[in-house]
Amino acid sequence: MLQTQWEKLQTSIITSHNERVTTTAEQLAHVQNELAQWRQHNSSVQSALDDKLDSLDSSFADKEVEVGYDVQQLEKKIGNVPVFGEEKGTGVCLEERMDLVNCFKSSNVRNNSESRSESDSRNNEAWNGCEEIVNAMERCTKKAVMA
Repeated sequence: MLQTQWEKLQTSIITSHNERVTTTAEQLAHVQNELAQWRQHNSSVQSALDDKLDSLDSSFADKEVEVGYDVQQLEKKIGNVPVFGEEKGTGVCLEERMDLVNCFKSSNVRNNSESRSESDSRNNEAWNGCEEIVNAMERCTKKAVMA
């Protein structure tokens, strides 16, 4: 009797172990199948993205060459165009630009303790204070472009 109970216990242990092994194998196969499907999907998506990126790179390169050519043609047609400061201290309307920067710096500083309406009021006053310099800058720019 003890022997039969021991055999039954061993049989149930072996059976439950075999069931766990089978279940684990099935789960592993299922996960591997899902992983393979995901990798295939990922590969197709990545391929499509790579193709789109190549297409955009090609289109960008074409447009870059096209715009470069158009710029060259415009420069030939228009001739010398004014330079607005490629180097520090050079260029067209330098004095007007400096006056405008200094005007905005001196009158447009926002104090953190001001309320928004006070700040907006100060910004409007700053704009009105620099309006004449803005007009001078506009005249200079138009003159340089039209020359």
